[in-house]
Amino acid sequence: MRRTLFLLLFAAVCCAAGAQAVFDRVLSGANRVLSSSGYGFVQTHLASFQRAALLYMRERTDTLPAADAARLLDVQAYYLSEFSTRFLHDVYQKKGISREQRRATYRRFVKVATSHPLFCDPDTVTTRSFVNDRKTPVRFSLDTDWEKAFREIAATEEETIPPSATDNKQHNK
Repeated sequence: MRRTLFLLLFAAVCCAAGAQAVFDRVLSGANRVLSSSGYGFVQTHLASFQRAALLYMRERTDTLPAADAARLLDVQAYYLSEFSTRFLHDVYQKKGISREQRRATYRRFVKVATSHPLFCDPDTVTTRSFVNDRKTPVRFSLDTDWEKAFREIAATEEETIPPSATDNKQHNK
């Protein structure tokens, strides 16, 4: 029920705000982090990746009709933001987990973010530039379907919820 309500609210915000409103908001947020000195190492690298991913997606959607491109960019930007927030929380901010659990969570996020291509771009030098950069903590592919990636991460986390909590959520899947 909450998921349906949230998706309806998200759709209403997208329609009311105009084309690429979500995309523009996520991009401006990434630019704001990059232009400020008040953010940490991981947040800055995450913002750098978000900016690169958003610009990559915008370039790849140039051949689509404007309405289709705007819709795709908004949805992908939204899920990129959600995925990034979950990554930051689960890997770097979550309390009470061991170093090995943190590493396993990090590897899961990287695996998911490299397992769902959106455009199936053969230019892996570009799309995997962050994956292959050992200096960044954000080793994701630019060519990622962020909706699928986020849904996989969310589904994995739902599996760890006790059965009594998931019984009420079954009708939302």
